[in-house]
Amino acid sequence: MLNGGPDPAWRSRLITSGIRQVNYSEGLSVGYKWYDSHNIAPQFEFGYGLSYTTFSYSNLSLTTTGTDATTKITATFTVTNTGIRAGSEVPQVYLNLPTSAGESKRLVCFNRITLAAGAQTQVSTTIDAASPDHPFGMWDTTNHRWINVSGGYLVSAGSSSRQLPLVASANLTFTNQLPSTSPSPWVSPSASASPSASPTPSTSPSASPTATPTGCTATYTLQGGWPGEFQAEVRITAGTAAITRWTVTMTWANGQQVNSAWNAIVTTNGTVTTAKNESYNGNLAAGTSTTFGFIGKISGSTNNAPTLTCSTT
Repeated sequence: MLNGGPDPAWRSRLITSGIRQVNYSEGLSVGYKWYDSHNIAPQFEFGYGLSYTTFSYSNLSLTTTGTDATTKITATFTVTNTGIRAGSEVPQVYLNLPTSAGESKRLVCFNRITLAAGAQTQVSTTIDAASPDHPFGMWDTTNHRWINVSGGYLVSAGSSSRQLPLVASANLTFTNQLPSTSPSPWVSPSASASPSASPTPSTSPSASPTATPTGCTATYTLQGGWPGEFQAEVRITAGTAAITRWTVTMTWANGQQVNSAWNAIVTTNGTVTTAKNESYNGNLAAGTSTTFGFIGKISGSTNNAPTLTCSTT
């Protein structure tokens, strides 16, 4: 056409009318889990990275404590810089659930470490049943809640989803009482926890339930913090009767703001933050609970717990 030829009068043939439906059939096999389930070795697997030095992993040990909702697996292993220069590594810990879960391994913990040439460090991480990401759990589509899976687990540690030289096993039993919350899974063996990152006990007066027994109760737990921000979780528990929807109102006294949230629809108006259930976690049987979490912003040096109210419809 630029040389004086005829106008091609091209028209797109991709325009369609109506709503196009896309069916996602991979189920739980998303990302690296899909490659695992199809026995495909990608050239650059999940977690893959390059370095000017090399690292080795050794001496994995597991310690299991607690029962049911308080179950914890603490994995400890050694990472050594085997190269001739300093470098950084990102140790990763994966958890294989029992075969009844129908899912391959899942990433449960990772951290970044820096080591001088020839140096080594001990890495320790705790996989906690009370964690908001439910490391031992699967979603129960019938009862609309998380359940922990009983059976044999494998804990693997290494530098990527395919480079896992350390493997150990643990047998766990759950009765599926819903867990309380816990702090961040990574534990530094040499440094004490900072006050801003310490969890607030669920028995604190500021986290006491505030709703009637026949409705719902809400409990606030501070899970961690860093300069200017914090992470928290709210647990909603149905009373003596089942509920189909819940709304939690959080009134802040120190100017805190919610930046992002998960497992709830959150809006903020001044000092009041309102959280409503998502479509998948509003139905709660009597006595059962669910959680939502959020990242908040601190405007000053004080970060008191909010005043909570929980209502149902």
